[in-house]
Amino acid sequence: MNPSPNKGYILIFWLALVVPTQAARTAKHAALTQPFVKLCTLIGELKMTHEYVNDKLKRQADLTRKLQILVDQLDIYSRTAADPDESRLATALTGSARQVADENRQTQATLTRLGLTLAIRAGVVAGQATEFFEIMDQVTGDNPTAGGCLIDAGSGAAVSSYTGLQTKLAGCKSTKIPEATAGAAKQTKKADFGAVTGENDIQQPGSYTQTGCVLLEDPDDSANTPGGVATRSNKLLYAAGAVQLDATPGLQVKPLKNTEGETTLSRYDELKQAQTAFDQIEIADPAEADEVLYEFILQDHTFLKAAAAIISNVTKTGAQVMADKSIMEQIKAKIGKDDAAFTSTYLKTVRDKAIADNSDWGIKLTGKKLSGLTNTEEYAHLLTFFALTSQTQPENKECDSQVRVKTA
Repeated sequence: MNPSPNKGYILIFWLALVVPTQAARTAKHAALTQPFVKLCTLIGELKMTHEYVNDKLKRQADLTRKLQILVDQLDIYSRTAADPDESRLATALTGSARQVADENRQTQATLTRLGLTLAIRAGVVAGQATEFFEIMDQVTGDNPTAGGCLIDAGSGAAVSSYTGLQTKLAGCKSTKIPEATAGAAKQTKKADFGAVTGENDIQQPGSYTQTGCVLLEDPDDSANTPGGVATRSNKLLYAAGAVQLDATPGLQVKPLKNTEGETTLSRYDELKQAQTAFDQIEIADPAEADEVLYEFILQDHTFLKAAAAIISNVTKTGAQVMADKSIMEQIKAKIGKDDAAFTSTYLKTVRDKAIADNSDWGIKLTGKKLSGLTNTEEYAHLLTFFALTSQTQPENKECDSQVRVKTA
């Protein structure tokens, strides 16, 4: 015997009674704050992007400054070294150091341009997201019992708890953006877009049945949408597109790890592109300025050609010198076999060069050595001093390494 068709309807009716259901996101119910936590954490990071940019710019500026000090120290040494070959080698090194410093100034300019773009795009996204959540907060109030848009938890038909954005969604609260610091940056970690894994279907709280949030109503229900008209494509985009509202499913937080080609997430995608461009520029540690110069001169054909002529008394192109193991060993024996030796031997000799005080020319280096030359003003005094005055030999042998100048 065939079963009665009525039994199928009875089964469906019975399932409807025993299987718990949750109302669709089309009845103006509030949303729980929890599904937005990851997004608002990201927004909080974006609000500190200027500090992330600032930290890298400061490190690059410090490296450039230290390289320029190297240029100045080598230049003065080349003008004061008693041995002609020492002077010539220092002159060649000065040229290389100047080139490295110039390249790093260009890097600094590029970082500044890319950093500005990154910070501005981050500000746009963070601003749009903050505006959305602030509006949600404003139309909710404290511990709503008669409706609203956000709640922390619902414990009954008209009972809820809500402690404000600061408690659960602090990153999306409108707060003062701190000025970029001159000292240690407040944030050196980049924003983590991949941490926003997405919420595919944010349903209304199961126990809290109060309505009143038009912002979360069905977008094609013109009677209840914020603008009083059905939205284009039956979709509302909030928080620069990260929060999306449509008919099925009702409310989503979009994952932000892969945004390429997602037209509704274009602001996030262009922001991530700016961050990638900024991060791709690698910079050296400012403490490794000596190493940066050393690695450069071993590849600098102009320096190698000059060094071969000065140290090995041979005339070869830079490429030929690089290919000649014997000549390269002679050059390294003079300037240092590695970057550590370059600092501890050759540059130590340069920095230990004694420079006498001269109040007439404003010369007073710390320790009375070239190591005390740390800014362009001191360099300008020394440069003018040696260019415009006649040099005399030290008055006694105990000061053989010291430069003294008589002034009129």
